[in-house]
Amino acid sequence: MTVNLRLSLTIFSVGFAIEGVGSLYSFLTHTSELPGQGFLLYLSPVFTVVGLLFLFLGRREWGELHQRRVRHAHLTFLLVAAFFVLAVIPIGVYTYLVTGATPPYWVTIEFGAAVGAMFLFAYVTYFLIVVHLLGAAGKAAVMLALAWSMVVSIRVGLGVAGTFPTYLLAARTRVLSTSGLAGPIITELSLLFVAYFLYLFAFVDAHRRILRQGTPPGSAPPSPIPS
Repeated sequence: MTVNLRLSLTIFSVGFAIEGVGSLYSFLTHTSELPGQGFLLYLSPVFTVVGLLFLFLGRREWGELHQRRVRHAHLTFLLVAAFFVLAVIPIGVYTYLVTGATPPYWVTIEFGAAVGAMFLFAYVTYFLIVVHLLGAAGKAAVMLALAWSMVVSIRVGLGVAGTFPTYLLAARTRVLSTSGLAGPIITELSLLFVAYFLYLFAFVDAHRRILRQGTPPGSAPPSPIPS
């Protein structure tokens, strides 16, 4: 049975579909805000955590390679959390410890690098989850998605580094909002619709292949029930 594995793939697919449509809307309309007052920023980690939970529960439902990839995906997501902490630290330090001080240039670089790495490793996590479950077309899709995510992540990192004073001012004045956080990089975030739809194609393809195969490649068929 592959119930948890298929449920995990379904959760990720729904998340990619919603985020892809939202990002495409932002791209086509050139809006200065993400749809739904920026709820997409919260949607991605929620779908990822829930999807990883069911992936963990179903880690033994496929082959040994799948179990190793699940472990790698969880470790990679821990890196995402670590980069998030690294991005928050300079904001916290210059908001609560050295208030009023102007951060040196290297702090803005660290902030941008941490945010960019956080985005990139999130998409590496998705890649590790699904690549071994795919055929040729699906693998091509996730490779293109990962490459595009890398380009966008670099642009996001550069964008937030250049507007670090804006984020710091918002933290110091307690004027924080999701749309305000996304505003300076809305153009970069809207470009992610390409990666979202490519990952959607790959995860749906993986779901279809698992349903068709039923058991892990190379596994022994079930023993007949004695009459």
